[in-house]
Amino acid sequence: MFGDTGRDLQRLLDGGSAFIEEANAHTDETIALLDNSLTVLRTQRGQKENIRKFAKDLNTVTSALRRQDGNLRTVLGDTPGAAKAVQGLLEDLEPTLPVLLGDLITTDQILLSETARPRAGCW
Repeated sequence: MFGDTGRDLQRLLDGGSAFIEEANAHTDETIALLDNSLTVLRTQRGQKENIRKFAKDLNTVTSALRRQDGNLRTVLGDTPGAAKAVQGLLEDLEPTLPVLLGDLITTDQILLSETARPRAGCW
């Protein structure tokens, strides 16, 4: 029954001993963990449907990411170059773009105030 499992059993015992030694070194924290574990387990049991839904949704997202791995790698690889190009464009437009945006905001505000005002003969 235990044929050729000596090393595995020894590792299990060594690991268990290390765990007990570590727990012993942190007795207060270990006791608090054991005291609070029932609360945690009850909370998890009460939230099991939410946890299952989360796991299913996470699986959906990770599956979609896995299917799009090549595309994501392309986008991430191209992003630094695209970001530099956009930064260069914005720097080239620096003297005129803020003025243009300011004018567009003013025009938009005028148009909004005109459309909000009732017209003569409309009422």
